[in-house]
Amino acid sequence: MKNLLLLYFFMTFSLISNAQNLEVDKKDGFKTVKLGTNITEFEYLKELKVNNPDKIICLWSPKESDLQHLFNEKIDGFQLYFDRDSKKLESINAVIFIEKPMNDSFVIKKFYSLADKIKIALGNPSEVLDKNMGLLWGGNEVLISLVLKPQETEFKDGRVTGTSTIEFAIASLSAIKNDATSGF
Repeated sequence: MKNLLLLYFFMTFSLISNAQNLEVDKKDGFKTVKLGTNITEFEYLKELKVNNPDKIICLWSPKESDLQHLFNEKIDGFQLYFDRDSKKLESINAVIFIEKPMNDSFVIKKFYSLADKIKIALGNPSEVLDKNMGLLWGGNEVLISLVLKPQETEFKDGRVTGTSTIEFAIASLSAIKNDATSGF
């Protein structure tokens, strides 16, 4: 856990120190939802019971249809992260569930299609992680990521089956820095 935290801090620090993409800072939220918004301005939140004294983490189901898609892909759910003291939104995580394993060509094409569209809007990513399955765009104040993750995977009848997620996140870099350094 300590090594993971150090790796996270190093990656965050390198992104912050090398951040050049000012287009990222202009995207300070997802469509009409902006970082820094107070929790009281959201409807349809369900708080998750997690052991984190600094954050309020909620599942969110927006009713506005324009918030339910990332480009042409249906978003299956949102997780919103709020600072517990200020009640301000620090991170938006949009999740697309796919009922195929991560190595399926359909899943990989969907991931790269989204990545290409984000590259058109923001330019090339600042960092590429996990054999191109994690892309990060860093600004001076905002971090945007697109990550392909395996969920349930098993080997059955000579083939791999399972589910995957594509997660699109927008976060305040100051919140990430505070999280990374709070344990030191």
